[in-house]
Amino acid sequence: MKKKIISSLLALLLLFTCSLPVYGAQTSKEMSSALQKKYGMNITFVTNYTESEKLTLLEQLDSILSHLDATFVREVVSCYTQKGYTVTIRFERLMWGNESGSFGVSNKNAVLKTMTMNGRDDKEERLGSYSFVHEFGHMVHYALDLKKGSSYVKKKWDSCGTGAYVTEYARQSFREDFAETFAHVAAGDYSQAFLMVAVDNNSTGVLKNKVDCLDTLLGENFKNFTTIRKMYRYEGTGAVCSNTHVGKRQFNGHHPLQDQGQ
Repeated sequence: MKKKIISSLLALLLLFTCSLPVYGAQTSKEMSSALQKKYGMNITFVTNYTESEKLTLLEQLDSILSHLDATFVREVVSCYTQKGYTVTIRFERLMWGNESGSFGVSNKNAVLKTMTMNGRDDKEERLGSYSFVHEFGHMVHYALDLKKGSSYVKKKWDSCGTGAYVTEYARQSFREDFAETFAHVAAGDYSQAFLMVAVDNNSTGVLKNKVDCLDTLLGENFKNFTTIRKMYRYEGTGAVCSNTHVGKRQFNGHHPLQDQGQ
């Protein structure tokens, strides 16, 4: 009798274990389909990737978008789909040059292209989280254009003042400035740490104005966004990042993200 009970319990345990959803049990096609439903965007691989590389990149994508919050991501995407756009994330292997990605809209197609590259051990393909979030920042900006008109963000942004930028790349245009500021807030603790130092060192207050402006723009136009503090765990000037206690750290003029591309 004891043997039968033990056998039954083992069978139930095996059945329960096998039914758990695990990334490794999915094919890249199945996982792409699941992520498309989760975030509302199509996912394509432009260049040839192995099955293992595809699964790795999809896992990284899910991690980045989950950090941004799935409900917020879907709301941004819905700004496009409600206007008849198709939204696509396109993976492309970086073969030469230093392009990290792009976002563009044409003929009712909104495409976020992200370039991938080998990791340090050259054994797996990697997705640059900061670069991806920067391009998603462009997607957010254009979503605001669709909702409020193309001059809406520029007027708000111009009112923050001029002459202070979180990176040199942000100086190229107000759109790049928006995307860079967004990426520094949203990409992770390391970028937030650099932003906090930059804001503290900016005596004019322009950088803080831009962070506050970003917070207001997102809060007023996306119901699934509350505040930068709550969504991204951004603790603000002079504080510490919630996951890695950094505080006011000096980077000696060297941008800690410069090797990750813009």
